[in-house]
Amino acid sequence: MPMRPAEQQWLLLEAAADATLVVGRDGLINRANRRTAEILGWQPAELIGQSVEVLVPPASRTAHSSFRKAFVASPRPRMMG
Repeated sequence: MPMRPAEQQWLLLEAAADATLVVGRDGLINRANRRTAEILGWQPAELIGQSVEVLVPPASRTAHSSFRKAFVASPRPRMMG
């Protein structure tokens, strides 16, 4: 049985050398690859269902939430970090 395109894409992200997250429009983490544990110190299962802001320093969380919402409203490439 062939894989769905979304599953194929995730397999590519799972193999990435970088920590990779899939975050929904609501800001909740839907997926995290294996490298997340090595790079960010969180097991993927610990992050699923959490707000992406848990990975942002506390002093920047409110601003990050606003930036994330603006991105969802008008997605386009932009600098991060």
